[in-house]
Amino acid sequence: MTGLDLSPKAVARGTATLSRGDALRFVHGDAEDLPFEDGSVDVLVNIESSHTYPDLGKFLSEAARVLRPGGYLSHIDVYTRQRTATMKQAAAETEGLEWTADHDISDRVRAAVRRRMAPGSHFRTMLGKQRMNPLMRQVVAHSQILMFGGMFAGYQPPSTIKALSKLGIVPWMSGLPMESYRHQIAVRR
Repeated sequence: MTGLDLSPKAVARGTATLSRGDALRFVHGDAEDLPFEDGSVDVLVNIESSHTYPDLGKFLSEAARVLRPGGYLSHIDVYTRQRTATMKQAAAETEGLEWTADHDISDRVRAAVRRRMAPGSHFRTMLGKQRMNPLMRQVVAHSQILMFGGMFAGYQPPSTIKALSKLGIVPWMSGLPMESYRHQIAVRR
């Protein structure tokens, strides 16, 4: 297996902590210009990153290029209404990929995020061990909850955070309204 990331620091960290020689390695690269030979990949997995790509169609074309015939693209990401339309258009325009599945996994993602935010969770336990005043702890928890999909899971900030948000001290919401999480699968023809 090969992990790819645009960030050299992420590649260095993955290499230092997770690599397993030829069984698992990490490389630096761009999803819109994959550093793999044509038809050399059996399975390409893309999780929660394509919403950051400037050109989704270029990524899908690259996926089609590097997949061997019969190879699979497993694509999981968050969607706004606009991104859903962009994905449908890019998928229809990409030659060589046959889309075989499209599953809405929103409920499962919401449940996982809620478990992460729950009292007694690993996230809450680790946050509780950090030395900081109670107000800072609320701000840090709020920021991390936003970063890990809290708004999608129905998170409502406490009144302290709402007040700080009105003063412009902390963000209330993060990004565009997320409509769904989808798992889509394509096969290279």
